[in-house]
Amino acid sequence: MTAFRLISLPTHGALELVAGIALVGMAVALGIPVEGAIAAALAGAIMVGMAFAKAVESVPVRTQYDHDWGLAFALVGAAILLGIAGQPIAMLLFGVTALAQLGLNLVTRYSAAR
Repeated sequence: MTAFRLISLPTHGALELVAGIALVGMAVALGIPVEGAIAAALAGAIMVGMAFAKAVESVPVRTQYDHDWGLAFALVGAAILLGIAGQPIAMLLFGVTALAQLGLNLVTRYSAAR
């Protein structure tokens, strides 16, 4: 299982930063309605904050692992709720972001920097 742990935690943080900014930017670019755009702005801000926490190592590694999985499941939940609310483009955007976060979680080595 550890063979798939290819990237370090700081690299994960950098990619998460890009994903958070992209989530907000794509919501605006795709013209998502206000409710979806607000959800995207909040989720993007949370992702950027989590990325910065990885950069300065202000949170224990185990807590970062738990938060990353919580974020992936929250993004899936948001996609489902947006789909129920009748916003298919926002649902797709959140679904793709959830898959990206899930992929990051699966390939990250969660270990303290040496």
